[in-house]
Amino acid sequence: MATMEGDLLLRGVTSARAGERREAIYYLEWLLRLNPDRDQQAEALFWLSEVAESEEEARDRLEHLLALDPFDLRARRKLAILDGKIQPGPAFNPDVYQQPAPKGAQAAEGQRYTCPKCGGKLAFSADGNSLVCEFCEVRQNLNGEASPLGAAASHDFMAAMVSGRGHWRPQAELELHCRGCGAVFSLPPARLSMNCPYCGSPHTTREPAAELLLPDRIIPFEIGQEQAKQSLRTWLTRKFTGAWPRLERGVGLYLPAWSFHVVGILPWNCEVRRNREWVREQGDQIVDEDRICLPGTRRLGDLWGRALAGYNLTLAQPFAEGYLADWPAETYQVELGDASLGARLVVRDQMRQRVDSRILEQHRNLSVNSTDLMIESFQLMLLPAWVTHYQAEDGQQVGLLVNGQTGAVVT
Repeated sequence: MATMEGDLLLRGVTSARAGERREAIYYLEWLLRLNPDRDQQAEALFWLSEVAESEEEARDRLEHLLALDPFDLRARRKLAILDGKIQPGPAFNPDVYQQPAPKGAQAAEGQRYTCPKCGGKLAFSADGNSLVCEFCEVRQNLNGEASPLGAAASHDFMAAMVSGRGHWRPQAELELHCRGCGAVFSLPPARLSMNCPYCGSPHTTREPAAELLLPDRIIPFEIGQEQAKQSLRTWLTRKFTGAWPRLERGVGLYLPAWSFHVVGILPWNCEVRRNREWVREQGDQIVDEDRICLPGTRRLGDLWGRALAGYNLTLAQPFAEGYLADWPAETYQVELGDASLGARLVVRDQMRQRVDSRILEQHRNLSVNSTDLMIESFQLMLLPAWVTHYQAEDGQQVGLLVNGQTGAVVT
């Protein structure tokens, strides 16, 4: 049997869809005065935003709705449109809007780093903040100061996921023109920096495609080549009592990582032992986890994922191209959408462990529901690493990574 609240909601939504604004407002506001349930109230608020006379009124209805249900995607999307973060129109469907295939190398602007005094090559020094000429040793300070992670703007996750930025990755080669020797050379799709193969001048560039993401923050190199070698020698001494394996020549480079802010409510339930009986217990775990870090590349397999926990992200600085001078740097090859799923799983498991540790009674069959976990925002970061490998006795290749911030060895 239909309730009065249900009938009013049906009449209000039908009127709104038919463009009968006055009738829609009449029925929907009548419904809200009757103290409807949460779902009915949310539906009424959304449709009142659809028939609002002004942007301010629509925003007020949507904010009221999000206070009631922070996970209502319709309200978040419409607010993002009102804020100018996304364009109105049909929602982006990655199964329909496939990433366009690149048509050859794309011309791109590159920045060349040369010494203003002698014209020599400038390279970023592993001291955290300066460019150094390899000939006359003139230094240029990048004026980078450590700042809180939130100081650089984070990206709205919803706005990214309704565009190609949330689902695509760099695929096009870039064509750079060296201002030093005049040569033209190509930069692979996953690279942000490269030295001219003819004159050796360091060049950096930005991916020109509007649907792709640029780095937001960077942790500059603090561990130089000699320090990295010393870290490896120390690790080999502890690992091997006899002869050391032969390490392949290592390389220092910046690798991409995604940083997520995950919020929501995680309902949980379990069975608790009380008075010799198992009884059902349940509750909600509030989630507000920042700096959930996931790999932005698959090139190193699980090694890069294991290494991420060793970086102090609070020391990350706003990205500047000068940090990449004479250092290879990769951009992301793991799409934002795929990485966000990993972030949700990480937070779900962390919260399950937290709930498990807080239940002091004997318990079993603990389960959690991650449906209401949501990515609030994200940043793309570049982190410094020295990478090498050796051949184990069984023929397996063993990767080694030296943290370019701390010098810690990860394998």
